[in-house]
Amino acid sequence: MSERVFGPMDGSTEGLPGLVLLPEQETGPAERTSKIAVAALVTGIVGLVPVSVPLGIAGLVRTKRPGVGGRRLALTGLALSGLWTVAVLAVLVFAVFLGQQLTSPSGDTPADPAAAAAQDGTTKSGSEVEQGDCLLAWDATALTADADPDVVAVDCTNPHQAQAFGEVDLSDTYADGAAYPGPAALVTNSQEGCRLQAPTALVESATTMPLSGIPPTAADWAEGSRTVMCLVVSGSADLTASVTP
Repeated sequence: MSERVFGPMDGSTEGLPGLVLLPEQETGPAERTSKIAVAALVTGIVGLVPVSVPLGIAGLVRTKRPGVGGRRLALTGLALSGLWTVAVLAVLVFAVFLGQQLTSPSGDTPADPAAAAAQDGTTKSGSEVEQGDCLLAWDATALTADADPDVVAVDCTNPHQAQAFGEVDLSDTYADGAAYPGPAALVTNSQEGCRLQAPTALVESATTMPLSGIPPTAADWAEGSRTVMCLVVSGSADLTASVTP
């Protein structure tokens, strides 16, 4: 550093006390902002995390050099990248949770179509089944003399296994006072009458399907009932439409 001394205009210092000024301040080059730190901030704002994180780290390293500024910009870019990461993870977790709720069966909505149809159906006793009723399931082997089987009647557009289409009166076959022959015999003896009704009572595609019936119980028989409800039963796949015209 140099000192400046002021004297007379002619440069002489005789006769005048010298005036000493403070030393001149030496200044270094102006500090410049790191472009990498600026880029880290910008990409952090817009959420380009894979880009902003490396830039932020590089910006921190670069701003350690003398005359290079922007450290706070790099730190801010890294902080924003962290916030974006947390936000994206939160959205993903919520999406997975929501997807599980929408796809997994709940207590009110059965995943099985048959179970869903049963929820919407009406439980009836066999003697309450009417012509045209579509039955969710039918098991003729479950018929007994004393049990009037419970069935679930559903909308015919829902999957179902059987449909009632007519009645056969066996009064001509069994006289009043005749002993109860059993449900299997009653169903067998009603088959001819059911088949005679099938061409007019069923659509053509259903006329070759297996037939069954709902016979009266022993108690109904004792009261004079001789009527068997005719059923057409799907032998393979569930029906999804009415088979009556």
